[in-house]
Amino acid sequence: MHTIHSNFIKIIDVLKDIIGNEKGNYLRRGSVPKFSDIKVIALLLFEILA
Repeated sequence: MHTIHSNFIKIIDVLKDIIGNEKGNYLRRGSVPKFSDIKVIALLLFEILA
């Protein structure tokens, strides 16, 4: 279980470097979502790579 979480965090860190936005959301109007865009992308990539 620890490896799943650590791999997910590593993917998020790489995506933050690529996107360059620390909050993890693409810039748009409206309220801030509870689950950031970068976490959704990281979860998708994790499922594909696992």
